[in-house]
Amino acid sequence: MKGLMLFSALGLMLTGFSQARITKIAIQKGPYRVETGKCSPPLSVVPVNSSGVSQTPRRGIKVFTDASDPGISFFSDPLCQSGVTSFSLTSANPIRDLFFKSGTSGQKKVVVSTRNYEDDSQVQTFIAGAIPPAPTPSATPVATPGPVGSPASQIVGVTLDDVSDSIRAGEIAAIKALGVPIRARVVFDGGVGPSYYQKPVSELKTVASIMGQIADSTDMKNYTPSSYQARAESYLQSIGNNVEIWEIGNEVNGNWLGSGTFEKLKAAFSAVKARNAKAALTFFYMGEPGDPKNCIDSPGNDQFSWINSKFQLGLPPASRDPGGESMRLGLDEVLVSWYPDGCSNIKPNWTSIFTKLAAIFPNSKVGFGEIGTQNPQYGSPYEKALIQEFYPMRSRIPLPAAFNGGYYWWYFAEEMVPHRNNSLFQTLYQAIR
Repeated sequence: MKGLMLFSALGLMLTGFSQARITKIAIQKGPYRVETGKCSPPLSVVPVNSSGVSQTPRRGIKVFTDASDPGISFFSDPLCQSGVTSFSLTSANPIRDLFFKSGTSGQKKVVVSTRNYEDDSQVQTFIAGAIPPAPTPSATPVATPGPVGSPASQIVGVTLDDVSDSIRAGEIAAIKALGVPIRARVVFDGGVGPSYYQKPVSELKTVASIMGQIADSTDMKNYTPSSYQARAESYLQSIGNNVEIWEIGNEVNGNWLGSGTFEKLKAAFSAVKARNAKAALTFFYMGEPGDPKNCIDSPGNDQFSWINSKFQLGLPPASRDPGGESMRLGLDEVLVSWYPDGCSNIKPNWTSIFTKLAAIFPNSKVGFGEIGTQNPQYGSPYEKALIQEFYPMRSRIPLPAAFNGGYYWWYFAEEMVPHRNNSLFQTLYQAIR
């Protein structure tokens, strides 16, 4: 708060490629849940180097298909009409989409192999009969809230939007003084390369786990899907070993992010998962359409309407955009940004909101990706009340078992560093105990 398109095979290959040695033929996209007898969404078969970065082969590579069940068949087309048992990856066609189907249900492994490189496999789930659609958001919770729990049983997060040399020692001291495990969300400024953040992130990692924000919401409009993927890949390559989880998009349903946001998210998600890293996605809560005090910036941009539209929840899973569905099922954390002073100080039903999110994103933890005030108030009673309300929320109201806190006070660097004799810091210190 500060103020892939599903890639074609060739488009995916061209972004961020280097000429390192190929070590493996990897499966990208998937795994899937597929109705028996029906054609699957595409798997992309990609030559990669030892870091998981896609490579263009200098000569043809013959790839063979195999499976743990002889009843699985492979195809080169989305209608599963042209069967294949092998195919070639070439410099002109370095990535191939592969489809499959099975006549029987169960979990079964699909395999791609070559004579020269490491093989890859994925376990696919085949369901007899139609696969039920994912839950559609409704006015009532669709999952059972978990019990009230200790605030110590969750992630305690702070945001660092400035990690320059002049402030970093103070940030490290403040984080250490909090006396509990902290996750620091580091904002990577738009137009700034990863080399700038190598030293700060490595130093901060000694006192906190790191969430890396690939780009803040205010910078997203400056990227295309391909340039955003290239940015993600460069950061993953440079500082990935020091980052626990990557925020692939921030406040993504806001109208200030420009066009093509969902395509950029799929691009970044693909880059993160290609490195077997964790991905988080943050929405901006604006209230509900029926609330007269909502702060919805454009029709359809409220959190659940946007999710329903972009992730195509009204369609059967097999008919949805495979890239979006892969992201829905593959995100590790789904988070909410909340600035109540920018939204008439409405009182959302957080039990219902997080229960809905946990149902829509069944494999994700849910929580807050950002809380605070629109502008720093440097320890006002209002700010202290927000910290006291939100950081201990897990101990006060029922929340789903998937809820893991977060919060990530946005102005931590500005308002709580230095931390000594700082009343707002002391409020946070008490709230997380």
